[in-house]
Amino acid sequence: MKKFTFILGLLFLASSLNAQVLFQSSFEDWTGALPDGWAGSTTNIGPTNYVKYTTSAQSGTSACQLINTTTSHKRFSSQNLAIVEGQSYKINFWVRGQGEIRTGLNNGFIGGSGYQYGTYITVNSTTWTEHEQTLTSDTTASDAQFIFSLRSTNATNDHLQIDNVTISLTTAAEIDTLSIYDIQYTTAPTGDSPVKDQIVYTSGVVTAHNTTGFFIQDGEGPWNGLYIFNNTFTVSPGDSILIKGNITEYNNMTEMTQVSKLEILGQTSIPAPSIITTAQINSEEYESVLVKVLNAKCTNASAAFGMWDINDNSGVAKVDKFFYTYTPTLNVHYNITGPTMYSFDEFRIEPRDAADVEIFTSVETPQTSVAEIYPNPASEMVSVVLNTKNNITVTNILGQTVYTSVAPSSTHSINVSTWQKGMYLVNMASESGTKSVYKLIIN
Repeated sequence: MKKFTFILGLLFLASSLNAQVLFQSSFEDWTGALPDGWAGSTTNIGPTNYVKYTTSAQSGTSACQLINTTTSHKRFSSQNLAIVEGQSYKINFWVRGQGEIRTGLNNGFIGGSGYQYGTYITVNSTTWTEHEQTLTSDTTASDAQFIFSLRSTNATNDHLQIDNVTISLTTAAEIDTLSIYDIQYTTAPTGDSPVKDQIVYTSGVVTAHNTTGFFIQDGEGPWNGLYIFNNTFTVSPGDSILIKGNITEYNNMTEMTQVSKLEILGQTSIPAPSIITTAQINSEEYESVLVKVLNAKCTNASAAFGMWDINDNSGVAKVDKFFYTYTPTLNVHYNITGPTMYSFDEFRIEPRDAADVEIFTSVETPQTSVAEIYPNPASEMVSVVLNTKNNITVTNILGQTVYTSVAPSSTHSINVSTWQKGMYLVNMASESGTKSVYKLIIN
């Protein structure tokens, strides 16, 4: 998790709000079995599951014990408080015990998104520890309630106990944002996001868009792409954005929905596509990532539902028409760029426009004497001889340059004995500007 800092628009509040406290509770005052200021209408934890706790307190003589042993979260809410659209609220609290807890905000259901939450904090200690989370309201309401959401508490350490809660207003909010990698990376057989059904902030660069949604990335390579289902906010490729929404699984594709906040921070370069094989298109790690396949033959020009099949000899992949429709020619070889999607039990690559579908052509034969397969470079010295006057750049599958040369002679001899196993791309550019790409596979 990283921090993302931005300045809110309510500058007229300035210094008066910088240290303004909206609400405080030390759980010293109780009216009967109810802690003053708490047990608001959105509380759905039973009254026997929030009790006065006098065994230990962070200060004073009492704290509040919260109990929910199930894995489904329950809410313990404040009484109604007034909030302002666009304002950030910093929640500081002390906690000990055993379980998971996060803060939340109910916007009063007047024009806002309803509930929003921070990320869970795992607690397993009898030592009091202070935590802080920040939430930003997306509406103005007089009946909002701040929430403690808890789950999986354990009697070993007396479940969870909270004390000394302070909610303060700030004009500069430090927002906890998840990287796209943290949202996407998973080892679950289902491929579900580890933050499924949670409202999160993230940031990234728009790589593709249409009227129903768009893709963003915050880096190159696997696990770094995310699809945003949205028909409200307008974005363009290259927009750098901060966005907030709910992480869901739609037909087993991880995406963000219910977008409640989107801020365009400026324009920047779109991440370079990851060079992968057609077989790798069919993998969870490249879901929603901008990728490119090279020299892939059209093996079926009319697959189904307007799709077509390609294969670079590593495995069949689908090309779809989510952004752009192209009519391919059977047995023609293509270079294809686009983000990947998953729907109806299969992955597909989605070209964004005509520039993303290139007919692959080889030029200036003979270009090279490179064969497809080479011995294991760990076992013996291996050289690759390229019979060409072209200038050469060799990149690995991550797009990193591993060899460059300007060619004054007719051959290049490259020692690949220290290279890792895998596929490399030999990019040749002649003096006339003609370009071609070949695969070098080391096994």
